[in-house]
Amino acid sequence: MKTPESRRKGKIHAVSVTDNPGGNPAISTEMLCTEIKKLGIEPLVHLAFRDKNRNQCESLLYGLAAQGVRNLLMLTGDYPSTSGFRGRPKPVFDLDSVQGLQLVEMMNRGMEHEAMGKKTTLAATDFFAGAAGSPSNNSEPELMGNITK
Repeated sequence: MKTPESRRKGKIHAVSVTDNPGGNPAISTEMLCTEIKKLGIEPLVHLAFRDKNRNQCESLLYGLAAQGVRNLLMLTGDYPSTSGFRGRPKPVFDLDSVQGLQLVEMMNRGMEHEAMGKKTTLAATDFFAGAAGSPSNNSEPELMGNITK
């Protein structure tokens, strides 16, 4: 892949990579980040938990860490509303953005897994993660719940 002129001139330093925006299927985050890193540009990954279980989230995060992706924006995500293969995708919401931040914190310290009676400690990651809230909730209780979260 050829480095764009704007990158060669130092105008682009990072690119925001959304996670299937609007719940629509798109190229995988890991694949897109690989190509962005090849250009020498830092990806900022938006990780939405609306349609992923905790194993999938953890696997995705380890894949991103292996590629040297560090910057994450953790999002609970909107309820899936569009149609994918043979209908609407199922919402998962196994983790929300706050629990995602807790997962990243644990991964940054080095997580321990146990399988078949054997404990394994995985290497620590080096993520810089944050989360965002939506100020567009209509009612005060919804807004206060979002702020508290």
